[in-house]
Amino acid sequence: MATTGASRVAQLVCYLLFRLLLPCVLLVGAVVRYNAVSFLYTVFLLLCPLMPAPTSVTIRGCTGLYLRFVFGLGLLASLAHGVFHITLKAMATDSKPYGSMFTNCSTYEQLVRQIGLERLDTAPTVDIFRLVIPDVAVFVTALIVYIVCWKLLPVEAGQCQSELPTVVRSQLKRKVISVVEFIGEAMLVLLLAASGIIAPSVLSSVYFLSFLFLATLWSMYGNLGRKFAVFRVFLLVFNTCHILVLHLYQFQFFQQVISPTDFIARLLGLIAVVKTDCSSPYQIFFYDTSKWQNFINPGILLILFYTLAVEIRHHCEDKTLVLSHQPDAARTQKTRRHRQRKRGSEREVPRTLDESQKEHLVGAEIRDYSSLEPINDTMDREGSPTMLGEEAGTKNSEGNQEQDEGPKRSAWVTFFVYVMRQSYVLSLIAMMVWSILFHSWLTFVLLLSACIIWMFSNSRRICYVLSPFILFYGIGLLCIQFVFGMDLQKELPIESYGIQLGDIGLRKYPHPCKELAIQVAFTLCFWLTLRQYVREKRDSVLADGEKYPLETVGGTAPTTPNSRKSFTEMI
Repeated sequence: MATTGASRVAQLVCYLLFRLLLPCVLLVGAVVRYNAVSFLYTVFLLLCPLMPAPTSVTIRGCTGLYLRFVFGLGLLASLAHGVFHITLKAMATDSKPYGSMFTNCSTYEQLVRQIGLERLDTAPTVDIFRLVIPDVAVFVTALIVYIVCWKLLPVEAGQCQSELPTVVRSQLKRKVISVVEFIGEAMLVLLLAASGIIAPSVLSSVYFLSFLFLATLWSMYGNLGRKFAVFRVFLLVFNTCHILVLHLYQFQFFQQVISPTDFIARLLGLIAVVKTDCSSPYQIFFYDTSKWQNFINPGILLILFYTLAVEIRHHCEDKTLVLSHQPDAARTQKTRRHRQRKRGSEREVPRTLDESQKEHLVGAEIRDYSSLEPINDTMDREGSPTMLGEEAGTKNSEGNQEQDEGPKRSAWVTFFVYVMRQSYVLSLIAMMVWSILFHSWLTFVLLLSACIIWMFSNSRRICYVLSPFILFYGIGLLCIQFVFGMDLQKELPIESYGIQLGDIGLRKYPHPCKELAIQVAFTLCFWLTLRQYVREKRDSVLADGEKYPLETVGGTAPTTPNSRKSFTEMI
């Protein structure tokens, strides 16, 4: 027990060092100055969440190789600073003093500065630390993390490469996988919305349209199936390229090629956060401090990247875990089918639930309201990591004793169900508030529609039937506001044929992200209403099927939709 406790403490220490300390140091090294070395730090920062956590196996494999590359880069950058300044000092003469060949903003000076080397004879002490210390910090931190993990995680005798990650992942899956999936998908959708509206542009429109697509798909009870994993990979690749392009655009060279005021830069969303002053190139100057959203945008993109990377890494680990237990799962399914044939019925008998199964069903209940991926029935039937090692097939025969007992909803899920059933009220209120906050002829349609719906006695039914049209009208208003929120003040007109476009609803705002965020919140009510309408319509179809079941030929028991209904469909 003492050895197991010490091993867990060692794994926790290594995990915190690798997942928390190292990324923070790499982030500092990437943002305090902008050159080729800091660009490489950004690349390693983006690779960090994709790497497996340090274990006795991975520290001697891909994770250890990653750490060696990081502290090797920090070492080379630190040595380059020393060699560069020693060379300048050795070449200095009375006629050509220290650094005279690297005058400010000359061709050679810009070249070496973009690489990561600068003359420091006139630089203040603070700037010297900002330019030199990050390389030393990255080298020391990566070296410490590597040595500590190597020493604390020795190779155990007879340990297989896949054993430790499989066991740890199986234990975590029984406890927190449902909540993690719910939080992960919710964060992904919210971060897509934030990344899209924080600085409207062509590049950010990918996040905005992805958010609208996923939210609308969710409201219609649709799913992408296995394509959702591919979709996340696409978002990860695009987000990575976006972050790297924004980092490169902070270089003086790229800002000279494409000025931040050019139409192409404003259209694509190439945001200049810092600029270079040739009178003091060693200092850092901000381009436009009045646009605070430009400083928040890279941070939101980085959080979105980490969310996508963690979800994709966990998805790959889950897939590996299921494949490793496929033989046991097949045996479990074979045993279950044999017992069903022995009872002479294809109907599944309710079974007694142990604690881990209750947690799994609660997770399924959450996913019924939140998931963009379908519940993996194959995994559930064949023995998911939640059921592995617990003899799931044996528990099926114990269900006759407690057929009427089922898992209860948690309080917060009950509250969420109540809000969903009353979502039409929120939608009507949102339509009126939207038209009041944003006066225009386009929003007047929402106000008029809400007032007309309120006048009917069966306003709930009418609101549900009209919810698809209300939703797509709101999405159209969002898209219009997104286009007019781009940094195209000169190109987008204010007046056309004597008509003020702002009166129609085509209005520009100094900080469009705030208006877009409010309108997205209103549209959320429309998504909830449409989802509840689709849910009730689906339940009514299932109820009709239960009322008039189809009898099968051959004496077997009738199979009704209710007999196949999962727990999540009975909410």
